[in-house]
Amino acid sequence: MNNNRFFTLSDITNRVQAVLQPYIGKLFWVKAEISSGKERGGSFYCDLVETDVNGKIIAQIRCTIWNRDLAAIKKLFREQDIDLKLDDGTVVGFQCSLKYSPQ
Repeated sequence: MNNNRFFTLSDITNRVQAVLQPYIGKLFWVKAEISSGKERGGSFYCDLVETDVNGKIIAQIRCTIWNRDLAAIKKLFREQDIDLKLDDGTVVGFQCSLKYSPQ
């Protein structure tokens, strides 16, 4: 006899939204390492990862810096005479906010 309990997709996505709702739109700082970074069409695509002391990935999320934002970031770094390198293994800190939609 199969006793598996199934949840609808909307049950899951609505629950995730309920948990995240208090944090949506609020600014916070994140520190992560760039992985699988590629610049294409003026935008930068990568995974942001956190690893444990053994180098095992314990958290991972996809990241996109759109071309307009990347150009602005590069300009700010140039104005400070800082060479911006978005290479795999580079640890970055950034301010962001959370967006989520069940769709």
